[in-house]
Amino acid sequence: MGRKGNRQHMKRLAAPRLWPIHRKEAVWTVKPSPGPHPMKECLPLQLIIRDILEYAKTGQEAKRIITDGKIIVDGRVRKDRRFPVGLMDVIEIPDLGELYRVLPKYRKGLVLQPIEAEEKDFKLCKVIGKTTIKAGKIQFNLHDGRNLVLVEEREYSEEESETERISLNDIKVNDVLKITIPNQKFEKYIKLEEGVIGLIVGGKNAGRYGVIKEIKKELMRSLNLITIETETEPVMTPLDFVFVVGKEEPLIKLTD
Repeated sequence: MGRKGNRQHMKRLAAPRLWPIHRKEAVWTVKPSPGPHPMKECLPLQLIIRDILEYAKTGQEAKRIITDGKIIVDGRVRKDRRFPVGLMDVIEIPDLGELYRVLPKYRKGLVLQPIEAEEKDFKLCKVIGKTTIKAGKIQFNLHDGRNLVLVEEREYSEEESETERISLNDIKVNDVLKITIPNQKFEKYIKLEEGVIGLIVGGKNAGRYGVIKEIKKELMRSLNLITIETETEPVMTPLDFVFVVGKEEPLIKLTD
C-alpha cells in the first residue's frame, strides 16, 4: 500500500499550524495516533526526534530510537513513534540527560522548552470537566486526557496553614492542578482569577503570558474573555485559550 492510502501518514501541507516543520521540503509527515491530545494540539514522537531535535535523519532512524525505549513522556517509556505529545507534557531522554516541556511559543507554534531536573516529576493540568461520583469522590477531567479521581479527605502537612487547606469543591473548571508524574498524585491547585499568571495556549497570541487583569464572563461561553498584561501590552483572548501557570510566579519555566 502506498503512502496515499496509509493512515499513518499525512501531507505536510495539511499538518496543524502549531507543528514547527517545513511544509514544502517533503510531501509527507507522520500522523499522530489517537491519544491524550487532539491532533491539532500535539506533536508525534517521530516528528520530535527527527524534525525538531534532529537526532535522526530519516523516519526509520527515529523509529528505532523510539522503539528501543529511549524516550520517556510524563514518566513512562513510549515506544509508539506516532504517540501524541502535547501541552505541558514532559519529555526525558535519559541517555543524553535532556529534559523538555512542550509549550507554545509566540509565533513559533509548539516547542520543546528545556527544563531543570526539579521540574521533571510534575506537570500542570487544566480542569476541563468535573463530576461527583460514588462514595463522595470527585472526578476531574484534565486537558491531557487524564481522569483524576480524588476524595474530599486529604492529609495535610504541618507546614500547610489553614488558608492553604482547600476543599475539592473549591476547584472549578478552568482551574489548574499540579500533579506528580507518573503516579498522578494531586499536590495543589491554582484558581483562575485576577492577579495570577496566565499563559495563552491558543489563537494568534499563543505563547504570550502575564498577569491576568480582568475576567469577563458572559451568558454565552464563546464571549468569555480574559485580559492579560504581557511584558509589552495588554492582550485580550478567549477564556478557553488561557492556562493558569502560577500565582505570584510561574511554577514552570516558560519560553522566552
